Amino acid sequence: MKTGGDMKKIIFIFLLLPMFTIAQTPRQFLSTGKQLIDSAQYQQAVVCFSKAIAINPKYSDAYYLRAIAKKNTGDYEGAEADFTEVINLKPDDLQGYYQRALIREIRHDYKGAAGDYTTIIGFNPDNVRAYMERARVDSTAALTISDYAKAKDIDPAQLYLSRARLDWNNKNYTSCIDDYNALIALDPRNIIAYANRGSAKWELKDYEGAVNDYKIAISFNGKYTWTYYNTIGLIREDEKDFKHAIAAFSKSISLYPAGPTHQNRALAELAIGDYDASIKDFTVAIDSQYHNRNNNFFFKAYGADSYVLRAKAEMLNGAFKAAIADLDIAISINPALVLAYNARGEAKNKVGDDAGACADWQTANKMGCEPAKENLEKFCSKR
Repeated sequence: MKTGGDMKKIIFIFLLLPMFTIAQTPRQFLSTGKQLIDSAQYQQAVVCFSKAIAINPKYSDAYYLRAIAKKNTGDYEGAEADFTEVINLKPDDLQGYYQRALIREIRHDYKGAAGDYTTIIGFNPDNVRAYMERARVDSTAALTISDYAKAKDIDPAQLYLSRARLDWNNKNYTSCIDDYNALIALDPRNIIAYANRGSAKWELKDYEGAVNDYKIAISFNGKYTWTYYNTIGLIREDEKDFKHAIAAFSKSISLYPAGPTHQNRALAELAIGDYDASIKDFTVAIDSQYHNRNNNFFFKAYGADSYVLRAKAEMLNGAFKAAIADLDIAISINPALVLAYNARGEAKNKVGDDAGACADWQTANKMGCEPAKENLEKFCSKR
């Protein structure tokens, strides 16, 4: 028979069991850290990966992801140290060398970066990307020429594509077009080459050339044809050809009704004064899956703006109460959206809510909005 003391010991042991069962494993910490990276909570992610490493000091994936998180916090020294540990644990991990080279370049250690690319070439002498990257960071002209020549011998198409992307990043659009010309000469049905060359031409305000390239890409009937029509619409919109912009957006929508193109068409319709059609398209865009709050990227980028833009169309159409409701939502999403306060003040003024209008203009004025200051002086100075 158990004594009272024995029973207390048994109960105490059972109370401790949950503490042991809920302890996280390195893999669980890694999974949590990945989720934190995805939500841009990099410092918290570093903490998670550090806990995984504390349990398993040889967990290369944890070092790799911690380095990525540190890079995003601006801790480049720490990121380089972690990538070095990845390489120490897995000496043949080429991605570790690539990432460390990029960090070293950020830290202006170009010699070290070139050394990492040399190591990658040692593992894979036919690695075009490594030759390209070493040519880019190395200050020795002879080696740069040699590396480009070697890359061209191995895979000229990859050379042109890689160099075109580098030109794009450097905003050297003319050279970018030259490389895509060379790539298309090698591969006349390369859809990406036509689309990207079209984008480079667009940057140079060669609207017809850009549209023609996208039309060629469309002729190949690729998976993302609807996006090319959407881009043609944006190009036409940029040159203020709203009629053809709307036609291109409409074609995009016909191919993919659930896509995000409705908002682009709504803006073009707003520009030509077709407010009813604009409001309808903004409504479709707001109700779409792309505008859903669960779609973090799209919602953060366009969530509040969509309501502000629809409110603008509603105000121009005389629907001031609807505009106020939309601006209420926009401000709830982004309380720092200064123009929304000013616009809501103008809408409230139109419906006779003078006190509400002045309150909104005061808020916008404090946030540095010059039109709000003018509205205060015009409508609220006697209050």
